[in-house]
Formats: sequence, structure tokens, C-alpha cells
Amino acid sequence: MPASGCAGLCPRCVAGSLSEIWEELREPAAAIPEGAPVVAGWTITGPLGAGGQGIVWHAVRDEDDIPGALKVFRRDRPGREESGARMESEAAALRRLDHGCIVKVLDSGMTADGQFFIVTELVEGCDLHRLLQAERLTPERALHIGCCVARALGHAHAGGIVHRDVKPPNVLTGRDGTVKLVDFSPAAAEGAARRITLTPEGSAFGTPYYLAPEVMRGAPATAASDLYALGVMLYEMLTGAPPAGRFAKVSERSSVPREADALVESLLAEEPAKRPASAAAVLERLEQLSLILARGAASRIRRKRWKLAGATVGLALAAAAAGYLAPRPAPPPSPPDKLNARGFPNPAAATRTEPFRNGLGMEFVPVPRSTALFCRHETRMSDWLAYLDGIRDEREEWLLTYGAAAAYNRRGLFTLTSSGWNQAALDVEDLHEALGTAPGGSLALCGVNLLQAQRFCAWLTWREQREGRLGPGQFYRLPADEEWSAAAGLPPEPGATPEERHQKLPEGEPLYPWGTSQWPPAPGFGNYAGSEARDSAWPVNWLSLRERNDSYPRVAPPGQFGENANGLFDLWGNVWEWCETRRNLVSNLGTLRGGSWVDGGYSFQFRRDFRRFEQPSRRQTDTGFRCVLELSRRP
Repeated sequence: MPASGCAGLCPRCVAGSLSEIWEELREPAAAIPEGAPVVAGWTITGPLGAGGQGIVWHAVRDEDDIPGALKVFRRDRPGREESGARMESEAAALRRLDHGCIVKVLDSGMTADGQFFIVTELVEGCDLHRLLQAERLTPERALHIGCCVARALGHAHAGGIVHRDVKPPNVLTGRDGTVKLVDFSPAAAEGAARRITLTPEGSAFGTPYYLAPEVMRGAPATAASDLYALGVMLYEMLTGAPPAGRFAKVSERSSVPREADALVESLLAEEPAKRPASAAAVLERLEQLSLILARGAASRIRRKRWKLAGATVGLALAAAAAGYLAPRPAPPPSPPDKLNARGFPNPAAATRTEPFRNGLGMEFVPVPRSTALFCRHETRMSDWLAYLDGIRDEREEWLLTYGAAAAYNRRGLFTLTSSGWNQAALDVEDLHEALGTAPGGSLALCGVNLLQAQRFCAWLTWREQREGRLGPGQFYRLPADEEWSAAAGLPPEPGATPEERHQKLPEGEPLYPWGTSQWPPAPGFGNYAGSEARDSAWPVNWLSLRERNDSYPRVAPPGQFGENANGLFDLWGNVWEWCETRRNLVSNLGTLRGGSWVDGGYSFQFRRDFRRFEQPSRRQTDTGFRCVLELSRRP
């Protein structure tokens, strides 16, 4: 914004008004009304967050378990009719747009109580606003995001659609590197007579810092005003703060070539006619900058290699002249500090004999062929109860910070009865009823689906990063299928997916986890179905290990059957454990490993290389999970 203000307005007054609007836009996310919407064909698993007029829910499509983000407008806010119209406008706009950098529409229509909804694809990751709060982007990553947004805007503008609210919260960054432009609800056909208003009660289409000067003066938004907002985001991504007043050049505050200064300054030009002619022109210049950066990095690597080669040759000649050439071993790396910068135990210092212990008392140790630490035990009921208490007590801050909540599933919990698996209207807190045990937190957690397990990991990450227990790049997740095999002591298995690795153990390897290829299981090995399981709820035609009794007819507390060579308990038996890897590259089925207290008659289910594949939404009293703590990559 020019230092002199916009069209005679006092800069301080404008900034004050924008601050009030900003607080109004943030406030609704703190209070989400009770009661999920009922939408035909979709199961709502929990709220993802809330905006000024709409609430976004995590949903799963019933026919194929595809996850989506379902948005309906808030009934507790003014302007309900206009909100519904905006969402219909967004759905119509998105249907006209088919581009890899724009979020796709999966469904839209009316809820059971007559409210308009729209379901879009779910991007696993976070928005650019939260990403910028968490870390300083490298110039390469900032330019990559800028290129994706420019591609999205170019496609929208080519279709005659102006976004009108380009800002970091409306740019989603996926864990796999994807970038998607979202929230086309304020979008309008270019040239339409719709204006930005700066009143909390009005249609505040646009956000402080990202509004073009002409829009703040009351002119209609155009493609040029979208490009202005892109320029603000580029400056913020490259320097760490949005431009204000007489801002410095980006090359002075970031390691980008000087050519970036001209691009950003042209995007931030006060007059629309002085900005780039199109998003395609911006994309071309951004790609040129990315190429310059890549060439500069390659040149620096070559110079370092030549310097290293020259130094090596010089040392070799000097050594030869001295009459000997003695190799010197490299000094061992320094061990990591026992405590992190906040005074908590450092996860990177964990060893087999000195595990890392987190805030819930969960212990983690390193395992072969993984960059993550494995929890020594399966997630316990006490850990889950702490999770439920945490999101209940910290709901507002949790939603504002992370944008997700507990993945409640309306589908019933499958429990074992004398007629087999039957669904019961129970949630995880009522598991003791299904298991016939006393309430308490000592049992291994079961009855959770894949989505709930992933939500637990996300909450635990948020909590411990906020407390200072975890550092940048450290986060909890579920183990990958290959990591689980390594932790269980399996050799590398052939195949690129769990389906390809299923029952493909290399020849000569023992089939069963007790170390032989002989059936039945060794006495005292794991919690499986023996004679103790054959009570009144056990189906009479189900098999069990009749010569065995492990004293646990259902789920056992973790750690009752001894640890394996990597210091882990209950990888085999007790509960099937969810992995984060899907069955194959196109399937939505989740992967489970290890067997459970139900297994007792079919020897193939006891094999070390056996996998079970289930829908991510299935909840059963023999399914649980184990967390791992990633140390070396971003979520």
C-alpha cells in the first residue's frame, strides 16, 4: 500500500478498519455448533474448521471411502441466504474449472434439513498461512508455490472467473508437495459489478494486506487484482512478512536473483495497467527465476567439487612428497544432546536402552531401516482418553491452530458376539462394555479406524510441538508397511506395495514370528485366541488354539508377552495395527499387520508377511494402532 494512503484515506484509519475485519474473520472458527449435517452418501467424521460464514467437516464417501471436505454455511451467523448463494456460486465456479492446481468438486446439493453443501477433495497437509507461521520457506519452495497459484489463476482467468480472495489461507499445501487454490465462493465473472465492502456485517470478500489498491477504493475486482494478491503472497513467502509502507526489495531480504525485484514490484504496482498482462506472463517469469536459482545451485555445487578435487590433489601430492600416504579415519560424529532447546528430552538422542519418553508416558526407540522412532507398545486406552480430554479442554485453540478435531464415526463399532461380528452403537469410550472388562486405561486401545488413528497422531504432534517437546520436522504418524516389517525383524521384502509384498517372504526365512516354520505357536508367544477365548460370546464354529491358554480372552494390557529384538512389545497378536500405507497405488483400502486376540485357527494369518486389508472407516474390537515419531522430514 502506498505510504500516502488510498484515494485520500488516512492509512491509520484504513489499517484500523482492516484490523477489525481481520478479527471478525478469525472469530467464528472458535465456536462450532453442535451436530454434524446429514448428507446422503457421506459419513461425517468430525469438523475441520470454520470460517466467517461456513463450517467445513471431514467426510467420507460411503460407496468407496474417498475422503472429502464438506462445507455448509453457519446457521448462527447473519446473512444465511447470501452464504448459501455464495456456496452455490463456488460450486458452479469450480465445476467450470478442471485444473491440477485447483481443488476439485466431488459433490454438492442439499443436506437433510435443506441447507446447501459442497464437497471438495481433501488435501492432507496445511494451508499456506499456517505453513508460513511454522517455518521460513526456501526460495525454491516459495517459487514453486507461486508457480502453482499462477497456473490456477491463469486457468480461472481464461474461463472468465476472478477469484477475488487470493491469500495464504486459501492455498493448500499437501504433504506430497501438491498445491491447490481453494475457496472460490467470492469468485465472480470478470467484469461483473460486484465490489469489495469493508464492513464486518457486509460481504467482506477480500482480506487485509491482499486487497489491491483499486479494490480498496471501491472498484470491482479483476484479474489484475488477483495478480496483486499473488504479488503480496510472493513477497511474504520470500521475505517472511507481507509488504508494508516503503518495503525493501525481495533480493535484499532473500537469496533470490535481482530479477525477482522487478517481478514483485510490477505485481504490487498501484495502477492495474502497470501490472503484468496475465497470470501466464507471471508464470513464465516465475519459471525463469526458478531456472536461474537451479542453475546457481548447480554452479555452486560444481565450484565446491572443483575446490574439493583441487584440495584432494594438493594433499595427495604433499603426502607423496613426504614419502607416505596415510589415510586418516574421520572423527566420529558428536552424539546428540540429551535435552532439546526447551529442556525436554531430545527424541534424536533415544537409544534401545534409553528410549524417548513423551508427555503421555509413551516410550520410543530407533529401529532398523526407518528414520522414525517406534513406540515400544501399542497405543493404550489411557492415551486415547488423554486425547479425548485434550481436544475437549483445548477445542478452541486446537481448531484455530490445526483445523481438525476428533474423527468421530457414525458407523457402529463391530464387536464379537456368538453369531460373529455385529455392529453396535458404541464409541471408543464404551469399549469396556464390548470387551467385558472393567473401565480403565491399562488395556491396549482397540475399536478405532484408520482416520481416528491419524487424528490422534495429528493432535499429539500439535500438543507436543506447542509444549516444546518436539522440534521442527518432528511429528507423530502411523508406520509405513515397510517400516513395520523392519521393526518386526523381517528382511527386505520384494514388491513396491503391501499387496505385492503380501505373503512373499524370501525363501528360507522362517514363516512365523516365533522363529520357525512349525505350527502351532510356541507356548506363551503373543495374545492369540486359545481356550480362554471360548466363552459365551465366542461363535461355536470359530477355530481357536484349544491346547493354549494365555489368560486374556480379549485384549491384553501392552507388554505382557515380552519384547522383540528391537525392544518392541505385542507386534504379534493382541490387536491388528493400522499402517499408513494403502493396499496399492490406486486402492483406498488400509493395511493392518500383526494379528490379534481373535486369531486362533488359520495358520496363514500368523505368517510374518501376512497383511489384512480393510476400509479406512472400519472400526472393530481387534483393530488398534502404534505411533511412530518421525525425526527427519516434514509432515
